[in-house]
Amino acid sequence: MGYINELRARGYGDHSHDIGSAWLTANATVGGTTTSVQYGNLLNERQREMYFECTRRTDLIRFGLFTTGSYLWVEKGGTPTGVGVDDHYNLYPIPTTDLSVNGSLEQNPGY
Repeated sequence: MGYINELRARGYGDHSHDIGSAWLTANATVGGTTTSVQYGNLLNERQREMYFECTRRTDLIRFGLFTTGSYLWVEKGGTPTGVGVDDHYNLYPIPTTDLSVNGSLEQNPGY
């Protein structure tokens, strides 16, 4: 909690946006698992702090939220309200240029 408050103080210029212990101790469900720490809050805080480092996709895969229907965003799965998608999207396809020059490579499943 202290680290998050330090980040917020640096970002906002004061301590007006500090979080309290209730932010961390309430139960939350992330990726189908109920936990005593609100990983959803930590995940969203990390998104704000690491925006330009492009870690969001990796974080969502790590927490099991990237392809599931339990965590949706606009246009996920190509629909306006968002839908869960197949798990093969957790991996990128191997480019055909790489496949054509290295016969030992096999395309990731689903591509």
